[in-house]
Amino acid sequence: MSRITGAVLVCAFVLVAALAPLLSPYDPVSADFANVLSPPARAHPFGTDDIGRDILSRVVYGSRISLQAGLFTVAVPGPMSAHQDLSDADLVVASLAALTLDDLGARVAARARS
Repeated sequence: MSRITGAVLVCAFVLVAALAPLLSPYDPVSADFANVLSPPARAHPFGTDDIGRDILSRVVYGSRISLQAGLFTVAVPGPMSAHQDLSDADLVVASLAALTLDDLGARVAARARS
């Protein structure tokens, strides 16, 4: 993959994450029990899950969380290793801790909304 292709993909991912409220056709957390486990259709292009939430909307909003986790994972270990003598194992542990904390934060936020 060339650098240009990678840059285009990253820009598209950032654009989808930034425009999530405009791109998602439904609220990603609201349940619609009339459309439980419906297959892909015009109203729900990716279908719905077991409580009727639109999967496309959840994927679009999920890109925001994935982008935050990726940026945090890259941003935190870099400055730490520049100022300290850290081994590769330390950076792996720091990256895993960042991903775990971001996932925990997302779960807490999801529970607070419901």
